[in-house]
Amino acid sequence: MVLLPPHFAFPAKAAHGRIPRRARTALGSHPAHRPRLLLCLGTTLAALTLAGCDESAPPEDPRWGSLISERTYGVISKRDRITIVFTRDVAGEYLIGRPTTGVLVLEPAVEGAATFVSTRELVFAPAADLPSGQEYRATLVREGLLGLPDDLGDYPFDFSVMQQRLELLVDGLDAESGEEDGLVLTGSIVTADFAESEAVEGVLSAEQDGAGLEIRWQHGPDGLNHRFAVQGVTRSGRDDEVRLRWNGRGIAIYERGSQDIPIPAQDVFRMITVRAESDDRQYALVRFSDPLDPNQNLNGLVSLGEESITLEVQGNTLRIIPGDRVIGTVTVVLEEGLRSADGKRFEERSETEVTFVDVKPGVRFAGRGVVLPRADTG
Repeated sequence: MVLLPPHFAFPAKAAHGRIPRRARTALGSHPAHRPRLLLCLGTTLAALTLAGCDESAPPEDPRWGSLISERTYGVISKRDRITIVFTRDVAGEYLIGRPTTGVLVLEPAVEGAATFVSTRELVFAPAADLPSGQEYRATLVREGLLGLPDDLGDYPFDFSVMQQRLELLVDGLDAESGEEDGLVLTGSIVTADFAESEAVEGVLSAEQDGAGLEIRWQHGPDGLNHRFAVQGVTRSGRDDEVRLRWNGRGIAIYERGSQDIPIPAQDVFRMITVRAESDDRQYALVRFSDPLDPNQNLNGLVSLGEESITLEVQGNTLRIIPGDRVIGTVTVVLEEGLRSADGKRFEERSETEVTFVDVKPGVRFAGRGVVLPRADTG
């Protein structure tokens, strides 16, 4: 919810034209309660935006500001319901839980049911997911409500559905259990709005040397986070690559692209990726081509700018944890002499800049990973 000051007036409407009045049915009455001025934001809010004004839109009666305490507003998820909460009883108890026609009109039209869940709250439940990016004009029909001034006009308001987006995050390569030269490429797809698991799986494909690779998936219950693991990546006597391809058409994103992930040769020990993580716990995550020697002394071999650090080795990954929280760009330095578990040595000094950002809770697409590079439309 977003609290609004007592003098707030609901904004002007976007250009959808006037909606015709419909036949109405009186619903009931009850004493009013003290008004609250709040906005009901969809459960997955991408942005709070106001549509442009339209000179042809019907004028809003300022009295509605004291009659409505909450309503759907701004940008909502395609799975959200449309909600209006009143400051007084506007429906008889006999209507609670029963679909009601003619009290809420949507343009464009949406199949679904409007129901009073209490004498003060009206909820419209769409029969199917709303189209991504669609803008709507809703009109609350006054003549379908009780206890309101007879000369009060209908109440129009606007909202829109979140535009679907995706972010491809590539973690890196890990040794495949039981396979000496087998690797697994892991990562995730994060969507801005809910996406069906099967549709997301159709977005991504992987290949090495022209042969398709199996992708295994784990989908989060929120429909936003989708982990993948590319199986059967092989490491040979030469440098190679795995190509990831994506096409978002199946989840209403009309972009496609690809990314090549380098696969080092068997006799090479090198750094693969460095990434800054700025969640609850800050660290720079370094991923190597081979598991690190867990018993080596790393003092003087690893640094993170001028920060005091703690190091954690796990398989082929190294976490560099700063002593104090860092905001901004610092340099990860890896010195010659780092050893893999099988004795290979890191032969060339590496310097990589990483950026730690102050990520606030609930913010998506904070700049990690690869966001549709070399994207083509179509």
